[in-house]
Amino acid sequence: MTATDPKQDSAAREVPPKVVMPPAPPGESSPAAVDRTRAVSEALAQLGDEADCRAVADHVARTRGLTLSADDIDAICRELRNHAKLAPQSPRGDSGDRGGGS
Repeated sequence: MTATDPKQDSAAREVPPKVVMPPAPPGESSPAAVDRTRAVSEALAQLGDEADCRAVADHVARTRGLTLSADDIDAICRELRNHAKLAPQSPRGDSGDRGGGS
């Protein structure tokens, strides 16, 4: 894809972007890298974990205005899935997420 979107990180085209896994300490990761990871994570939540890269790219472009390549999305998806597999389980069997659910 071409870098015509002003929100797109032009440095990401030269080298694959670093995939960041929130939460990261402030200043550890670039805001653009955090935005890309969050956008892909949100797209997977909406479209399902097995959504193909094109569907994720279209969703991210439509909802966040970011242009990501299939390689970028594939790398982020891989890291998100690996991170999810490593999440500790509580004694009750739910994930270690402390996000104020029910």
